[in-house]
Amino acid sequence: MSVAEKKFVPVMITPFNLKAKVDFDAVSRLVDFYLAAGVKGFFANCLSSEMYSISEDERLELTSYIVRYVNGRVPVVATGSFGLTIEDKAEFSKKIYDTGISAVILITGHYANVDDSDEVLVRNFEKMFRLTGSMPLGLYECPAPYKRIITADVYRTLIASDRLVYHKDTSIELGKVKEKIDIAKDSHREFYDAHTPNAMYSLQLGAR
Repeated sequence: MSVAEKKFVPVMITPFNLKAKVDFDAVSRLVDFYLAAGVKGFFANCLSSEMYSISEDERLELTSYIVRYVNGRVPVVATGSFGLTIEDKAEFSKKIYDTGISAVILITGHYANVDDSDEVLVRNFEKMFRLTGSMPLGLYECPAPYKRIITADVYRTLIASDRLVYHKDTSIELGKVKEKIDIAKDSHREFYDAHTPNAMYSLQLGAR
């Protein structure tokens, strides 16, 4: 696969039946629909998937099902940073990585409180990196529990660890997006702009 290939990687919704259980038949149809549309990957167990509303077991079961159904046709990534402590987050990340996903996504707002400095954020991420061995990781500036935007300086520091292979950006401001794209350019790291109005411009700048 060309490193310059542009991709659409949808965040997956989770269909439920009338008993409020995951409807796996509908999940299969959704995967088929996306693949027919030409997607190049899936982001399972994300905010759109109701990841905050389902249990740990359901997160793992849903992700595992998607991985098995996709069956290697495209990569699948999923959020792993759940738990009260960094150690808890690392433990759950190992569990969800064992489902067969290509990378574990870390929610930026899970690694520092809203009033914490970037130094605290970086220190917690570095601890997470140490606790997860060589596991491929990614970042997502998820709007919940609050939207923690990664600055260009923090991004540069974090990718120097060579642990990050994926970044989902919600900066919105194209100038800030460009700063981070420039840092990730010409590397194996995949940078995705989640703000649709930026799509054409960020792709031209080098985003995936």
